[in-house]
Amino acid sequence: MKSKITTDPLCILIVEDVPTDAELVKRELRNAGMAFTSRLVETRDAFLQQLEDFSPDIVLSDYMMPQFTGREALELVKERHPSIPVIMVTGSINEETAVECMKKGAADYVIKENLTRLGPAVKGALEKKRIREEKERAEEALRESESQVRLLLDSTAEGIYGLDMDGKCTFANRACIQFLGYKASDELIGKNMHDLIHHSYPDATPYPIQACPIFQAFQKGEYIHVDDEVLWRADGTSFPAEYWSYPIIKDGQILGAVVTFLDITERKQAEQKIQEYSQNLEHMVEERTKKLNRALYDTEEARDRIDGILKSVADGLIVTDIYNRIILMNRAAEDLLNVRFSEVIDRPIEFAIQDKTLRDRIKSTLEKRKTDYQFDFELPGEDVKHPLIMRARTSGIKDKAGTHTGIITIIHDVTLEREVDRMKTEFISTAAHELRTPLTSIRGFSEILLNRDDINKKERNKFLAYINDQSVNLSHIINDILDISRIESGLGFSLNKVPSDIADIIRDVVPRFEAPNSGHHFEVILPEESVELEADKEKMEQVLQNLLSNAVKYSPEGGTICLSAKKISDSAIEISIADQGIGMTPEQ
Repeated sequence: MKSKITTDPLCILIVEDVPTDAELVKRELRNAGMAFTSRLVETRDAFLQQLEDFSPDIVLSDYMMPQFTGREALELVKERHPSIPVIMVTGSINEETAVECMKKGAADYVIKENLTRLGPAVKGALEKKRIREEKERAEEALRESESQVRLLLDSTAEGIYGLDMDGKCTFANRACIQFLGYKASDELIGKNMHDLIHHSYPDATPYPIQACPIFQAFQKGEYIHVDDEVLWRADGTSFPAEYWSYPIIKDGQILGAVVTFLDITERKQAEQKIQEYSQNLEHMVEERTKKLNRALYDTEEARDRIDGILKSVADGLIVTDIYNRIILMNRAAEDLLNVRFSEVIDRPIEFAIQDKTLRDRIKSTLEKRKTDYQFDFELPGEDVKHPLIMRARTSGIKDKAGTHTGIITIIHDVTLEREVDRMKTEFISTAAHELRTPLTSIRGFSEILLNRDDINKKERNKFLAYINDQSVNLSHIINDILDISRIESGLGFSLNKVPSDIADIIRDVVPRFEAPNSGHHFEVILPEESVELEADKEKMEQVLQNLLSNAVKYSPEGGTICLSAKKISDSAIEISIADQGIGMTPEQ
């Protein structure tokens, strides 16, 4: 911080009865490079008035004046404003008087015949004042900080004291003093805390400080926690304590430690009571068991029946109380929710039920007093793409007085039912497609016969034969659909395999689509040699008709539909149908 000498103008109060001497003083200060404002006084009353109103930074006083002396001015300043420096500026002063002025608090004295010392003297006095004020501010801040730390330490319930590297106490808070049975911290400061409060037991003889784990720890700059340590009070009594020691390290150097401890007498007493209770518990249980044997005997059979019922129920069963805590859960529910009842009993449903839908519905049932509330939710399955579908039904539980006491939730796995529904839907779609194929052919050839007059007898008979064949195929499809119960009973899909020429089957099926769909171009590629395999001719025709029907349906007008057959072995043939339609994605 820069002093006021080099920044703001100084306020200088000059005590002088000779105006010319005062002007010499001011000239010398200007020569020294000082900016200042000044007031000149020569009486006591004027001096006191300016001391309060002018608030000078420094006082320059002549020592000998008729009405008012420099000694009086010095005494008044030190009495009212001791921080303002006073310099004696006098014509003559002996050594004894100079020493007396310095003892009374004068900052310096300057002989008028040697005023060149005045500038350095003023600067020195103000610099000392600045340093003194900064020191006072720092000391005040330190005292405030120490006060706050002391207040914090004294407000905690834990005993806290500090140690230096020799194990001597550097500070102790109020709780520490009270725990150890002392009246003031002065009784602990500077004492070897190990010798004072750490003793071996049960004979209470001191053990060496080198064997003390706390001393060993902070000597190494390590933290330590001692769960069961005996401390001794000033009156010779002891108490159990839990101990923590934290090393004080600055710039890599170990300075000591801060030790925190708690009186755990109550905890030890509680542990002792628990131990005593545990020792007597077996006897208490035995006595109580005798009284309960009869009641247990009466309820055991009923409980076994309930347990048997719960275990045999395939559906998951969960019972929660009015606070949404789990109070009962059967094994099926444990498996469905992947949780053990023993781990969640009497705990909120959030611990047992991960699915938010199920949790919210159970809570809603309790809040709204609903009964027979059904809803579906999903649980992860073995295949992440196909979760399990669960149906839950919740009902309120009432006691004899009609008060709601909880919720019972039954969970049933309906995944198979949903899959059956999906399969039925797919079956209906497939059946409709199977029926539509022959019907399309029948309708197409019948429209040709009805609308065209240029058909000769050979073509007419040919178209009628197609209609008849498709009618027979339609009859077979209907029989297969009506016979679906045979498949569901596990008898399987029946094929009537006979030796069949695959090329003949293809040649028979393709013309059925060429005539009704004259806008499409059919290209048939067959192997040169005959390919005869064991096959169900009707089913093969049905498959080919379905594929060709799709090709016609989704190909643009005038597009080419290519059917090719390639022999890949003596017992296998590959048939491909390609069109210029929109195609299907890999997922489809």
